[in-house]
Amino acid sequence: MADLTVYSLDTLRSKYPNIGFALYAYEPKEPVILEVFNQAGTFKFTGATEEEVVKEFLQLLDMKTEPEPDPAEPEFDIFG
Repeated sequence: MADLTVYSLDTLRSKYPNIGFALYAYEPKEPVILEVFNQAGTFKFTGATEEEVVKEFLQLLDMKTEPEPDPAEPEFDIFG
């Protein structure tokens, strides 16, 4: 995993300036969600805390693989 001492949104933004991030927790007592936006698509990480989702994202970077993007809405097909 990347060598970070603080696992936060600010740390991600400074370490990866070419990637977009959104961190939110809309509902009380529900999970924290980190969304990552890059040229490959949008990726979502869900966990109990900010630190947990940041670590999950960094673990995927260390594996040198990209997560599957969210499936796109199917296009309208008048025949199907």
